[in-house]
Formats: sequence, structure tokens, C-alpha cells
Amino acid sequence: MATAAADIVQIRKVKTTYTSEQKEFHRLKKKVEWLQKEQKNRQDQLDHCLQFYHEKIKPEEEIIDSAMMERVKLVYAFYQKHEGFSKAEREVLSFVILNCIDQICELIEFGKISPEIMQIYKELSGHDLQAVAEEELEHAKNELKEMFKEKGVDVDFSGIDSTDSHEEMLRKMMDSVGDAFFEKSNQPQQEPKEKPKTKKQIQKEQRRCEIEELQKRSLNTIYKQLAKTFHPDLEPDVEQKARKEVFMKKLTNAYENNDLYTLLTLENEWMNVSSAQAASQSREQLKIYNAILKDQVRALQDNLGLLISHPKYFQIHKFFEYSYGGIGVLKRVYDALRKDARDLQSLVEELRGPRAEKILRAKICSYIEYENAL
Repeated sequence: MATAAADIVQIRKVKTTYTSEQKEFHRLKKKVEWLQKEQKNRQDQLDHCLQFYHEKIKPEEEIIDSAMMERVKLVYAFYQKHEGFSKAEREVLSFVILNCIDQICELIEFGKISPEIMQIYKELSGHDLQAVAEEELEHAKNELKEMFKEKGVDVDFSGIDSTDSHEEMLRKMMDSVGDAFFEKSNQPQQEPKEKPKTKKQIQKEQRRCEIEELQKRSLNTIYKQLAKTFHPDLEPDVEQKARKEVFMKKLTNAYENNDLYTLLTLENEWMNVSSAQAASQSREQLKIYNAILKDQVRALQDNLGLLISHPKYFQIHKFFEYSYGGIGVLKRVYDALRKDARDLQSLVEELRGPRAEKILRAKICSYIEYENAL
């Protein structure tokens, strides 16, 4: 009995010791796995948010858009009547109408503003609404153009028009910026005069070149080993051959994208490489793996932060101006919009009824009192 207990104690004392490189390898591998899962989760969440927007928020936005334009038409009808309104009161009504149209221009895409609203704006302000929109867009384009010009890139935004939807404007802008950077990268560059490099800089560059070369060798070695072992043409079993064909597609795609992490994952999946076996790689080899995995961690972290900015999620990006806040943010937006939509609809119904003039007079008095207080 005593001997058995001693044996147990002895077993418990046996521990696998890892080097710092091996520990770093396993830590980074777990970090990449977590970030990949987190990115998939975030995509699923954003897709759910986008669906919620189309099913709940967008219909409320459309109700508000329609009600805002209808409100302008009804108030303008009273403005035209003249009876019972003094010149000063009509001036206030004109100001109220133009203010409402300004709100419409901020919230509604220009192409969706009705011709009747545009005509009302022209009669009251003496300006063409389309010309105003084009002037504002041109100003915004020039500011963007100057911003990129400071970075040495000449971007052509002439294809963006005021009648484009917001999504179309964003797509055209991104295409123009992409074309400009591509053109710049293909232009012959003047080599700047280099300062003499220090011994430390030279050693660092040599080390970086050595690591890059070893990275390529690592990728090549793993790829060739797996391709040779699991090539589908060498498999007589039909079912196993189909599995290997899928595997080879993943393997080739990872190799072409210099994706060491996926190659390692495939190696683990098919060859059952245990943690201890993976850790048995040479220190030099693990340093290379760790350098690649660190790059992948940074890229995944950047992608996670930029995911909300993807054009696919343009319609919900405005609700996450500073950071992604989840479906709860959209639910609160929906509740607020639903209330605003019902309030606007009620106001429109009142402006169609017998209390309309009374409501407008109250609005005029409130504005005049506010102006006098100033």
C-alpha cells in the first residue's frame, strides 16, 4: 500500500516542461483560435442586426420620411391661404417649413425627396434644392480630395452624383480611392536618398530576411509533406478520396495565402499532431511560427475592429458610430423611432383636421416668444 502511494506521488511529480518559445506558440495558437471564433460570432451578430434593421427599423424610418414630407405639404397649404395670418406670422410659417425641409434633406436620400417638396423649397427660398444638394456634395468631395492629396494620392470623385443613394456614394468613393492608390503604386517611384545604416539596423534587416526565408521554407515543407501524404489521386477508397479532395482544396488555399496557422491546423486535424509533438519543434522553427502567428493575431484584431465598417453593414453603421454595441442598441433605436413615427403620424392627422389652424398658431406664438426672449 505504501509502495502504491509512493508511486502516485512519483507520477504527480512528472511534469512536461516547455521552453518560452513553446509556451508562446501555444498561447498565440489559442489567441488566433479565439479571434477567429470571435470574428465569426461578430459576423453572425452583425448579420442579425442587419436583419433586425430591415424588419423593424427601416419600416419605421420610411413612416417618418413619409410623415415629414406630408407635414410640409399640409403646413404649406395653410401658408398659401393667407386668411387670418399676418405677414409676420406667414414669415414664421415659411421659416418652419424650410426648417422641416432641412431636416428632410439630412435624413432622406436626395433621390427619395418628392418633386412637390423641391418645388415648395424653391418658392419659399428662391433656390433650387437640387443645386443646393450638388453644391454641398461638391464641397464635401473637394474636402476629401484635398485630404487624400496631402497624402500624395489624386482621387477622382467626379462619378459621385447627388441623386446616388448613400450606398452607391460609398461604393463609388471606395472604388475611386482604390483606383487612385492602385495607380499610385504602379507609378515609378523616385528612390529617396538613404542615410547610412547603423550596424544594428543592418543586423535587424538581415535577421528579418532570414526569418522571411525560413517562413517560406516552413510553409513549403508542411505543404509538401501534407500534399504528398493526402493527395486524393493516391487514395483508392472512394469515400476517403472525396474527403481528401476537400482537404487538398483547403490546403492549397492556405498555402497560396501564406496562412501558416491554417496549415498547422490541417496538420493537427489529419495527422493528430499533439501539443507535445507540436512543442517538440526546434527553438528556431518555433520562433518563426510565433512571428507568423503574431502577425495573424494583429490582422485578426484589426479585422474585428473594422468589421462594422464593411459596406455590407453600411445601413447599421450609423447606429454604432464609436463602437459596436450589439443588438441592444438597435432595439433602443427601434423603440425611439417607433414613438417618433407615431407622434408624427398623429401630428399629420391633426393638421388634416379642424384643429390644424390652432396648432399652427400655437407654434407661431411659441416661436415669436422665443425670438423676443433672445
